[in-house]
Amino acid sequence: MKPTGLILACILLLSACDKPQANSSPEHLPRPAKIAIARTMDEQKTRIFPGVTEATRKTDLAFRVGGQVVAIPVLAGQAIKQGDLIARLDDAPYRATLADRKARYDLAQVNYTRQKTLFEKKQVAKSRLDEAVSSFEAAQAALTLAQDDLTHTRLTAPYDGLISRIDIDAFQNVQAQQPVAQIQGMATIDVIFNVPENLFVLLKKENAGIGNVQIRLDSMPDKIFDARYREHETTPDVTTRSYKVNVSMPRPEGITLLPGMSASVIVDLSSLYRDQGHSVLVPMESVFDEGGKTFVWHLDESNIATKAPVVVEGLEGTSIRIRDGLAPGDRVIAVGAAQIHEGQRVRPLVRERGI
Repeated sequence: MKPTGLILACILLLSACDKPQANSSPEHLPRPAKIAIARTMDEQKTRIFPGVTEATRKTDLAFRVGGQVVAIPVLAGQAIKQGDLIARLDDAPYRATLADRKARYDLAQVNYTRQKTLFEKKQVAKSRLDEAVSSFEAAQAALTLAQDDLTHTRLTAPYDGLISRIDIDAFQNVQAQQPVAQIQGMATIDVIFNVPENLFVLLKKENAGIGNVQIRLDSMPDKIFDARYREHETTPDVTTRSYKVNVSMPRPEGITLLPGMSASVIVDLSSLYRDQGHSVLVPMESVFDEGGKTFVWHLDESNIATKAPVVVEGLEGTSIRIRDGLAPGDRVIAVGAAQIHEGQRVRPLVRERGI
């Protein structure tokens, strides 16, 4: 080969080496992106809220009549049965009034009987009989009222419970409806706590049964008690924007549990969210809108991005709750969705150690 031909061949070979390969262009290179895995709501496990115990049933008791208190046979903290005497007034004035009303009633009854007999014989006018009837009925009503007043000089327990406090002293003069004592039911006790609105919508009577809400008393941290939803307030706290929820638990036997004690309310979110279907959570940044619809970039096993339509159910902290379009374990692009196009290969962005 001539030297000139050898030189020309070398130049052509070098030129071929300098040409870029088609598959190494920037648009064909895998784009780095942060990947997230759609997780089920069950994975949020439990939340613990501070709470305080409160009597499920409590009643402020008072006399319906006034007078001097002559007996208070109970003490604060004493357990009582329905019908037990709590306090008693001096009933002498009411017995005297009852005797007077009884005498008036007897007289009115005699007069009514007499006028009725005379009227039937046409010896008196109808107006005389009407007056006798009116007097008799008034005397009968006054007698009934006097009997009731005498009965109300005794204040008894309306149900089985515990005397939580006594507001009066013996031989004190009290007015009608003046607080005398407070009784609390003993069968159950409530725990009051506040929850954020995203959890509040799940705490309902239908799904907050035994096992979903549990109570741990601060004085007995090694014991757990099952509780059940009872009621809630519909107006949020103006500062925390949280809602007050009331759960109830049976009073443990052999344990002194009183209102005002501190407790921790353990809410099993996995059990509550399980009733909401098969929703999954993804980062808020992975969801984007296009043409009035909502999408995520879904990755297959080869890390190829595909635009997948989804149905958004709501927010859950910094995540979005997806009701339809994704399954637990699906991989989506969490950051960088705006730079991805259909069919593009993605390289998972791995955080370097120490960064």
